[in-house]
Amino acid sequence: MLDLLTTSSQEAPCEELLQRQLQARSHLDVATPGQAAEPASLTLTLKEVQAEIEAGDTVLLEYALGDEKSYAWVIEHGHVAVHELPQSERIRKLVESFRKTLVPPQLRAGESASDYQARVRGQEQSYKVYARQLSRMLLGPIVLARAKRVLIVPDGSLQYVPFAALPVPLPGMSEQLLVNRYEVDILPSASVLGTLRKTTSKRAPPTATAVILADPVFEQDDPRVSTNRGHDNGQQERPAALTRAIRDTQGSQYIPRLQASRDEANAIANALQSRDSQAVHVALDFSASRDFVLRDGLTRFRLVHFATHGVVDPRQPEMSGLILSLIDRKGRKQDGYLRLGDIYKLRLSADLVVLSSCESALGKDLEAEGIIGL
Repeated sequence: MLDLLTTSSQEAPCEELLQRQLQARSHLDVATPGQAAEPASLTLTLKEVQAEIEAGDTVLLEYALGDEKSYAWVIEHGHVAVHELPQSERIRKLVESFRKTLVPPQLRAGESASDYQARVRGQEQSYKVYARQLSRMLLGPIVLARAKRVLIVPDGSLQYVPFAALPVPLPGMSEQLLVNRYEVDILPSASVLGTLRKTTSKRAPPTATAVILADPVFEQDDPRVSTNRGHDNGQQERPAALTRAIRDTQGSQYIPRLQASRDEANAIANALQSRDSQAVHVALDFSASRDFVLRDGLTRFRLVHFATHGVVDPRQPEMSGLILSLIDRKGRKQDGYLRLGDIYKLRLSADLVVLSSCESALGKDLEAEGIIGL
């Protein structure tokens, strides 16, 4: 029933199918509470939030952007401070300028290598300028010297800011990034602290180091699809959710291979296997499949790394997902689209999950909910 969205061949409106899927999930959560995901966090009081913050080395920064003024609340175990910031529009413009410097420039037609490198250097300088401005604006008034861990609850356009990539707003430290000095965690709300702590305490400890999924097989013309392994099973079409999501976001239905993701996976595996060669599993080609993920293939690993295409559908965030192998070992089409509903049901022991895919941190920004995406 939960897979109705992607298996139905009827042309029912997408919104109706989504509602039926959500209703089915709700009924299952009520019927099998032991198997349901953690309930939504209750809103905590200030004292309850402070009780969840480790004394001495942790600070929580919560931002609220407004049309006339914005604010940053600085919450520590035994102390609270509020700082006034510029209006949201001014912050948004600076955030946009900063984010543009993070995207590598495209080579222009007829452009020489030297001219391209000059543009790259110019963009790098712009990054430093905007990063310093943003850091001074958002973090300058805040005393972080004593902290080792910084918890950040962003708001509005700040949800698109990689805070870890901002420079430290301290005299003489403008060349040092926040991530080099602090442990930086981004949270959807302050109240989620309690839920995260409870979830972590119930989680089974990992028994292996890492699983890495990379370089899946997407198309029939991929050279890895051998002609003598079978014939295309025309009855199994590409998942409807994937077809719609690709149509909504990029138009073209052809999914190019990500061969460099193979090098990425092998490099990570080599680095980790030097410590424990038996505790790293690399799933490449046909093995990088949705079936592998859903049959508890990820459960025992401390690190889970996906290097593949991600699809973020801003119109229907529920359609977003990761594209794994769409072809099986016999050359037949299969469902390789790992949807948000699939991810929602995963039971992981991981301390870190990496989505090495384009725009996987983006999504639809819903008021009072934040970014809805991967």
